[in-house]
Amino acid sequence: MLSSQDIAFARLARDLISPSKVDECLREIHVSDSCLKSLLIDKGYLAREDVAQLEELTLADRPTRVRKRVNLNGENLDAILGQRVAGYKLLKVLGSGGKGVVFAGRNSAGEVRAVKILKPEAAGNGESTLRFNRESTAMDKLTHANIVKVFGTGVDRGLHYILMEYVPGASLWQVLKAHGRLSVKASLKVAFEMCRALRHAHENGIVHRDVKPQNIMVLPDNRVKLTDFGVAHCPDAEGLFRKDVAVGTAHFMAPEQSRGQPVDGRADLYALGVVLFHCLTGHWPFQGKTRRELINKHRNEPAPSPRSLRRDLPKDVSELVLRCLEKDPAWRFTGAKALMRAIRVIWARLKAKRSGRLGRASRKQRRRLKAS
Repeated sequence: MLSSQDIAFARLARDLISPSKVDECLREIHVSDSCLKSLLIDKGYLAREDVAQLEELTLADRPTRVRKRVNLNGENLDAILGQRVAGYKLLKVLGSGGKGVVFAGRNSAGEVRAVKILKPEAAGNGESTLRFNRESTAMDKLTHANIVKVFGTGVDRGLHYILMEYVPGASLWQVLKAHGRLSVKASLKVAFEMCRALRHAHENGIVHRDVKPQNIMVLPDNRVKLTDFGVAHCPDAEGLFRKDVAVGTAHFMAPEQSRGQPVDGRADLYALGVVLFHCLTGHWPFQGKTRRELINKHRNEPAPSPRSLRRDLPKDVSELVLRCLEKDPAWRFTGAKALMRAIRVIWARLKAKRSGRLGRASRKQRRRLKAS
């Protein structure tokens, strides 16, 4: 006999895996004493960590008194769980920043979405509201497997919101804090998938300008997705940001970006180089006691070799990172596609090295790389 808990859990599980797999387990419950969660784990359809996350959402979906207005001031976020915004019941806080809060929410049809809400104090600032709307506009233009999808945007009872794809898992920043650094293979996989996302954005005229671990989501199957286009530069965003003001995060800003100069996709590749440096070494290429000191180092000091912090790092991997971190955009990779090609060459080399041979295909790829 199906319990109400199994039914609620099945609705959430269908957002993560094939509905047919969920239905298969539901049928088996009728002839066994197992619960849905145990069957999904035993069959390998869901990992224990995925089940734990879905359990949190199931427990959060409890009857609550609906208040007339959602109050986000004072960071008392737990007090508003259970209320509805844009038809979605807020179940869990996924993250909170200076300007907005992201919740997991479910509508009456059982669909789970991430609901990003602009804090009321930020909504009083015209520029913050414009940037929030810019994020939804930019993301709405992009449909890609490595970019978090936007489903809608609007205002509900004075609250500006964006409905986005719910991405189970953790941010890359949380992963790095837990593990310190990643393997070479995992680091290159993150970089390659981010290149795919950035290539799609750049081809649509959008420069992200804030690529960092906090804005990269890692799914349970280790795929990654780029999010938060709040400071992205779009073709129709002229006038939204002052041209002489640096926009972005100091740890990741390319020299031209920190000077407030016009930027293209190569500024995002610089930021991705910083992310890759940290994934491989567990450290930032530059440190500073102040934002100004950090920016000056990015502008003027040569980046240290990642191999100086990790001696087992292959030389070509270190060189790839340093090319991303060149001060002059002209010396970086010409675009995300060229960086993807370079990563493929390294993958081929590492695979050949493990098998004890270096074939002609590798040399051909190296010649192609030099031309990029």
